[in-house]
Amino acid sequence: MRMISSSETVTQKHIAERLGLSLSTVGYALSGTGTISEQTRQKILKTAQEMNYHLNHSASALARLRTSPSVVTDVEPVAILYHHDASDRYGMMHYQRELDEYVVPLGLRCTYYNLREYKHMDSLGRMLHARGYRGIILDRIMSQTDFTGFPWEHFSVVAVGRQIYEWPFDTVRTNPAASIRQAYDEVQKRGYLRPGVCLIKHEAAVIDDRDRLGEVLAFNHLCKGKRPVPVFQESDRKPGISVDTGLKIEQWFRRYKPDVIIGFSSNQLRRLQAAGIILPGEAGFLALHVDIGDVIEREVSGFTLTNGLSKVALDRLSFLIRHNRKGRAEPEVASILKQEWNEGSTLPVRREGPVKSPATRRE
Repeated sequence: MRMISSSETVTQKHIAERLGLSLSTVGYALSGTGTISEQTRQKILKTAQEMNYHLNHSASALARLRTSPSVVTDVEPVAILYHHDASDRYGMMHYQRELDEYVVPLGLRCTYYNLREYKHMDSLGRMLHARGYRGIILDRIMSQTDFTGFPWEHFSVVAVGRQIYEWPFDTVRTNPAASIRQAYDEVQKRGYLRPGVCLIKHEAAVIDDRDRLGEVLAFNHLCKGKRPVPVFQESDRKPGISVDTGLKIEQWFRRYKPDVIIGFSSNQLRRLQAAGIILPGEAGFLALHVDIGDVIEREVSGFTLTNGLSKVALDRLSFLIRHNRKGRAEPEVASILKQEWNEGSTLPVRREGPVKSPATRRE
């Protein structure tokens, strides 16, 4: 086997010769394309790392153009790292919809990596580097993940949406405290006087949870007149509603009698209705997160998820890649976006006297 001098640039041909594989197989493994076994792919990536191989983006693009000249393929690969359950449709459906819409005009190509499928983040980072990725989007990492040894210094990074960590990277997110303030404004101008807030408690503390709760507590502390409605926090995030959670929600509603409920998501509207509360009717309802991509959810009043987070994040990442800004951001740039309002039908202008539930009507 021929030795490679320290001054010689390592190529895919060198890797192929060392492993006794075809050049095309090595190319498939390093570009993340083609159909080869995962065992072979990992073997090639490990050898590429050991030989200090770096993907030549220009040569790679020219090679692709030769094989498919009618298609523009000179694109920059971007890795979307996420850590959501398969059932989290707020997690992937919405953001993937937005990302897929904006990547092509920017000359990017997104590939999704669910962190639940990887035990060692440092190995994932080395694999991405070997495959030629220069950009990473951290899509709402809300579960404890050990990133020890991850080679951030090789990538331009932008964190998007709710996060469990205070990342040392540029971030794009909404302002949860401002959303609570705007929610109070929306219910007050429609004539509601006694708002009750129903929030989600995530399994691990999320920065947005703290900001929302703080804003609600501040509002209640400064509230004049009647005694304010205490915030209700639920931790049951399953699509259905457990008997225990349903009972607690109904008890909270009957005891404190809010005339409008500010909920975390439109899913809570169904939870409250399943608990026997007439919404709208006994009270109005406003959701802090509404996915207007869902026809049914368009009828829910509240703030939409379609707020351009993905577009701003991709624009920022494209800028960082073009200017070769990698690793820790100094200084960090935070893009804070205002959520858009969806009128819906669950927050009508308040009429005289709410509709009574069957349980409270007099015969």
